[in-house]
Amino acid sequence: MANGWSCSAQWWHPSGATGDFSAVGVYGQYIYVNPAERTVIVKLSDHGTERDEQETIDAMRDLSHNLHH
Repeated sequence: MANGWSCSAQWWHPSGATGDFSAVGVYGQYIYVNPAERTVIVKLSDHGTERDEQETIDAMRDLSHNLHH
């Protein structure tokens, strides 16, 4: 998972108090949840390579934020 994230109860949580969290599947599937923005994003396609994880998470966080602002 991307740098600065820790795992707890099968969910990944970013460092800091952002409140968002994510589940990551073995083949690059993602569930991203941002309760503060009332947003859930699901990605079913393969992410390609492990180094693409940060780009995927950044895109989901940006999308969640921009949907409500």
